[in-house]
Amino acid sequence: MNEETKGPAGADFVVERTSVDKLTEAEMAQCVAIVRAGKAIRKDYETQGLKETAVLAVVRQGGEIVGVGAIKKPRAYTGTIATKAGYDFPVDTPELGYIAVSKGGNDLSPRIVASLLDGHQGPLFATTSHPKIKSVLKAAGFEVKGNEYEGNSGSQLSLWTKD
Repeated sequence: MNEETKGPAGADFVVERTSVDKLTEAEMAQCVAIVRAGKAIRKDYETQGLKETAVLAVVRQGGEIVGVGAIKKPRAYTGTIATKAGYDFPVDTPELGYIAVSKGGNDLSPRIVASLLDGHQGPLFATTSHPKIKSVLKAAGFEVKGNEYEGNSGSQLSLWTKD
């Protein structure tokens, strides 16, 4: 799915659902830089984490990637998240995450999430401490579950699920 919208002063934003193998090395570097700046992943895992995703959504403005999000393949730490949040869910549930933008104020996060959800079948979970992402998840049909818990960065994370 490609969705084109106008930003401020007529700037075009194109949201594209894609995969890592379709991005160039330079485009992957742009994605990693955006995720790093948005603190959406542990620094020691940012490149590897993005490479292990099932689906990516990228937002382009001209030739530049200005936003990114992913559906991650099921990972071993899902059980740990369930335990920390005090909410049991299947450990083979994929995770929606790495939602980050370099050009804030353009309402790109909801478009990234919508692109990722388009065509996705089955349950998903997400974790976040960010108020904007919480509102985006709620609007996309996710529900908060369990209790907040301390994440690796010390922030209070909440667990969100969507069936």
